[in-house]
Amino acid sequence: MKAAHARTVAAVILFFLICATAWGQQSTPSVADAATPAPYSPEEFPGWALDLRRGEIITLGVFPLALFFTNFGYQVYRFGQKSIEAGSFNMDYAPGLFSPGGTQPLTESERIGVVLGSLGVSVIVALIDYALGKRETRNTKK
Repeated sequence: MKAAHARTVAAVILFFLICATAWGQQSTPSVADAATPAPYSPEEFPGWALDLRRGEIITLGVFPLALFFTNFGYQVYRFGQKSIEAGSFNMDYAPGLFSPGGTQPLTESERIGVVLGSLGVSVIVALIDYALGKRETRNTKK
């Protein structure tokens, strides 16, 4: 009997919560227009903050590609190094796409090096973009 009473109370509370959320979703057109934010003005953010944000976006955008190519490049380097040490192709260290399976995975320090290397590449690309952007604005001011 108590369980049925508890379920009824829970159902009534749930019904009122659903009704309250549905009622809260309604709005008049004038309120929706007033809630639209105004676009940013050029003076709202300092130039260095915009440059920093652009650098952050470029760094984070380049990182996955840099990680892929740095990882593949290191695997090719490691394959070449281990093959030279063995005197013939050492397929235990073949790069990912060319490995027959069961190859030696990267060690923890190698993985950290690959991630730090790709992070460095990403930051360098962002710095190059910053330098090119500054050069372009300097040339347009002349």
